[in-house]
Amino acid sequence: PEVKLSEVVEALYAIGYPAHLMTNWEDHDRLRKKDFRKQLLRVGVAGACTGNSMIMAFAMYLGLSGALAQYFQWFSLLVSLPVIFYSAIPFYQSAFSSLKLRKISIDLPIVIAIIVSWLVSIYSTVLGFDVVYYDTICVLVFLLLSSRLALTEGAKNMSRSASLLSMLLPTGVKKYDLASKKIQMVSLRSLQDKDHVYLEKGDMLGFDGLVVEGESSIDEASLTGEFLPREVKKGDKVFSGTKNLQYPLVVLVEKTGEDSRLGQVIKELGNITKKGIVKKADEVAKYFVIGVLGISVVLFSVFLFINIEEGFLRTLSLIIIS
Repeated sequence: PEVKLSEVVEALYAIGYPAHLMTNWEDHDRLRKKDFRKQLLRVGVAGACTGNSMIMAFAMYLGLSGALAQYFQWFSLLVSLPVIFYSAIPFYQSAFSSLKLRKISIDLPIVIAIIVSWLVSIYSTVLGFDVVYYDTICVLVFLLLSSRLALTEGAKNMSRSASLLSMLLPTGVKKYDLASKKIQMVSLRSLQDKDHVYLEKGDMLGFDGLVVEGESSIDEASLTGEFLPREVKKGDKVFSGTKNLQYPLVVLVEKTGEDSRLGQVIKELGNITKKGIVKKADEVAKYFVIGVLGISVVLFSVFLFINIEEGFLRTLSLIIIS
């Protein structure tokens, strides 16, 4: 059956994945930077709140009591609000989206830990009890957001070529005739082995080859993740998906398309997906979360009539650590 593009976009948005129209790599890069700034702001807010909350908690850990301790608890509650209602939003979105799809996300126990501990802390603050978890919540959200941001950015840098191959590779190249020294613009697909290509500063390579003339430096970050450029000269290998940074080069074409190193990487990634490893990991994560939640319920039930405070602390610790 035919499906309208608008219906696909609406379906993606409904589960928390807004779609964006991209016509070139610049569009993708702009959206990526915008998302990075948004996530970085969430980390910054969580970090600032964590610092202030820890100052309050440190005083109470040292034995602060009475009216001043109550003021500190109320101030800690105010400090935790930006974390709960802004910084932790990605966890809520992930958990809610998975539940809408009738799946269990690894973020579900995190959301449960955040909300339950925050509500218990409010209850303790209102009734004047000493046990609050505002600092724990802030630290948890800050550390999780920081680590996820670092891992996500690293993964994006490593998978940049694999996810947007058509935007990474050039559509046209400068075919070079060694005898006449003439340059002719041709499509990348028309290149054949043993052809020669003239690369100017800033040109992307859409093939694997051998440098036959010139010296320059090559940016291989999109292929290897290495941010330092590699110096190349006559006789050195260069690879598809990399970029000439300095001086003109003449390169002998050796491999194109799926035969190139980048093509093989992308093909392997596709095979991994087809083998169901990603699907298997999601399935294991689902049972892991169910197991953690089940053990948490049993643990809390055991301590319910013995020491409810101790039971809550142990259950919360189990959820956070898992």
